[in-house]
Amino acid sequence: MSEVPKRRNAEEEQGFQDVLKKRKEKADLLAAGYTASKRRNEIICICCYSAFVGYNVWRLLCFFWLNVILNPKATLVEAVTICSVGLISLSVAMACMDFISGLLHWTLDTWGTVNTFAIGQFIRSFREHHVSPTAMTKHDLVETNADSCLLCVPVCALLAAARITDGGLLPAAAHRATLADVGAFDLSFGWMTYWMGLALFAALTNQLHKWAHTARPLRLIAAMQRTGVILPKRIHNLHHSAPFDSNY
Repeated sequence: MSEVPKRRNAEEEQGFQDVLKKRKEKADLLAAGYTASKRRNEIICICCYSAFVGYNVWRLLCFFWLNVILNPKATLVEAVTICSVGLISLSVAMACMDFISGLLHWTLDTWGTVNTFAIGQFIRSFREHHVSPTAMTKHDLVETNADSCLLCVPVCALLAAARITDGGLLPAAAHRATLADVGAFDLSFGWMTYWMGLALFAALTNQLHKWAHTARPLRLIAAMQRTGVILPKRIHNLHHSAPFDSNY
């Protein structure tokens, strides 16, 4: 027989309601820290991130298309090698960002306050999330992803100044001049793909986190969660149980 849930007495019920009231008051206070100036900064951040990422991805595609796909001097082995390097770089970037995002999540959950210099606004978002885990599901695209994009803007700006090389994977005679040849310093195709992958996956971390709290995500998202391709609900829900120090 299933156990009948124990009903709370009047005193316990009052205590439970007091806890809920305090949690709501704290959530409202933290949410009030999302100011108009932060909103403007987030929009600027999203625009800068999109511009740099778009430019860098376009340069990578130009390099790959002209030097590998349309290059008659590139052999099949060389083409397969460059493709393999790109896929490996993206896979390593995904694994690295999974670790980095978890470490960052733990750090902002554990240390500092909303008044901490420079990073107080970041901490505010994380503390609000723990007081009200589903609040982020009401955030729009900008509020959800701007903080993640902000961390990537300096990296993407630096990559925009790099000259993409084949890293010795193509013979000198097979190299064709492209937009990727414009830059202040050399960076191989493999490393460029890795750093861009890191920037792209970093920007997705909060969106994946939001989907883990969304009651009814799109079918494709739900399927990816069930198969573990992205953050599964059942795993992340464990993070919101004491002591809140695992399953980020």
